[in-house]
Amino acid sequence: MSRQLMLVLLGSFLTISACEKKEEFFQPKTGSDSAKKAVAGTGTAMEDQAKQKRDAFIARVQKDMDELDAKLAELKQKALSLSGEAK
Repeated sequence: MSRQLMLVLLGSFLTISACEKKEEFFQPKTGSDSAKKAVAGTGTAMEDQAKQKRDAFIARVQKDMDELDAKLAELKQKALSLSGEAK
């Protein structure tokens, strides 16, 4: 019986100590201002490059869609001119 009591007390103690709230905050290391500016400048250059790639992609897709619209209009005209079984 005393062994069971010790196990219950030990379990309770471990549970209570594990539930203790500990607040640990991450403190980032502060670097030099020049390092921060260098990183910030890199981000801007990378953003500009990404925007250029995106704009080039959008232009290429828009061109392809315009070509497909023209082909579709041509096929619609061709379908209107057909008669009989072909229509």
